[in-house]
Amino acid sequence: MMNDFLELKNIVRKAIKCFNQKDKYLLQNNVNERSWYSQMGIYLIRNLGGTEYNNYTFDCEYNRGCNLRDNAIKQLDGKNISIDLVIHKRGHDEIVGYNNLMCIEFKKSTNLSDLQDDIDRLEKLTSMDYKFNYKLGVMIIANMEKCILEINQFFTLH
Repeated sequence: MMNDFLELKNIVRKAIKCFNQKDKYLLQNNVNERSWYSQMGIYLIRNLGGTEYNNYTFDCEYNRGCNLRDNAIKQLDGKNISIDLVIHKRGHDEIVGYNNLMCIEFKKSTNLSDLQDDIDRLEKLTSMDYKFNYKLGVMIIANMEKCILEINQFFTLH
């Protein structure tokens, strides 16, 4: 499993590098954050192409799948949540449960007021106690001064 974590972290790093080379415009022009999520999702899926995770998909602002029901709104600690970007297989499998690979939250460096809330959420989404089973969580900061994405913190399934 440790090699999986290292491979997934490298895939995230490679996607961020690609974003920073090709999509700086989105940050320079303060384009809506959902535009970054979708570009990162595209790069992550491309980078997963040659791995055992090549049949996963991405969704932005994903808020479904809770309590073994695909159409239930995702909840954490009694509150509805949506995750900026997820890499997963949609739906609940009777044998595997939720097949969630990555959950990623983004914050602008100019607005870090809820940063700790996002960090706490990623910690819980990667905890087996909460049964979401995300193998990797990533907190990404958009450094608006440098106009680049930077990894703030990784979380692994525990």
